[in-house]
Amino acid sequence: MSAPVPVVGVGADGLDGLAPRSRRVLEAATAIHGSPRQLELVAGLGVPLHPWPSPLVPALPALFGEIARSDAAIVASGDPMFHGIGSTLARVVGPRLLDVYPAPSSASLAAARLGWPLAGLDVHSCVTADPHVVLATARPGGRALVLCRDASTPAALARVLVDAGLGESALTVLADLGARAESRHALTATELTGAIEITGASARWSDLCVAAVEYRAAPGAAVVPGGPAPGLPDVAFVNDGQLTKRVARAVTVAALDPHPGALLWDIGGGSGSIGIEWSRMAPGARAVAVERDPG
Repeated sequence: MSAPVPVVGVGADGLDGLAPRSRRVLEAATAIHGSPRQLELVAGLGVPLHPWPSPLVPALPALFGEIARSDAAIVASGDPMFHGIGSTLARVVGPRLLDVYPAPSSASLAAARLGWPLAGLDVHSCVTADPHVVLATARPGGRALVLCRDASTPAALARVLVDAGLGESALTVLADLGARAESRHALTATELTGAIEITGASARWSDLCVAAVEYRAAPGAAVVPGGPAPGLPDVAFVNDGQLTKRVARAVTVAALDPHPGALLWDIGGGSGSIGIEWSRMAPGARAVAVERDPG
């Protein structure tokens, strides 16, 4: 069996921020594979660079075999196991074939800049998910970090918060964390939404950004609460009046005992309220609702 393939995390500060051991691993590699942005950060090593193909996941099994046989290495952003290529590789080829060298994640850097204890924060990724994902844990007084897909994500997030009655939430956009160009922009969700409509405020920061949220309700707003317990208000669901009421929904979902990765089949799903509550309760929980009458 080939030796495990090194997967090395690199921060936005590139070679300057690499741990000595991580740098030695990359210098010893016959080639380095990764995204164009990560490869640019390690170009000064003089090692041949190979950008990932697109689409990547279907090509990974065969490509990983070639990487392992050639004593090459892989570079990733920050902590490879935190919403990164390391997690994908562990799922596709298995963790035993990986030798991971992490750097600080964007969430760790954001928490450090803000002085927020990381262990108490909800972290959401909007790299592929819709910004509405933050509403699963949004509650006044809570905090969250949101990993952004690009510079437009904070504005989309602000609109979601405003529509949910959380327009007074404090938003801090932290861009290029760890790099010389690192920047910080603080405003409320309502202010950001207005600024986008007037001036296009997303031009203030780069695509490489994290949004930090402190949830606050707007005065007099009817807030749709998030949190770890089932039982959203009935008004949270679009329905025709035929809706499993809040208390019955909470008891039903609690009795079903959602757990990570579980799949619920909801026959006669109606508005889908049971499936929605189920999916909120555990990471990766999914629901398929079947309804004869689409009206």
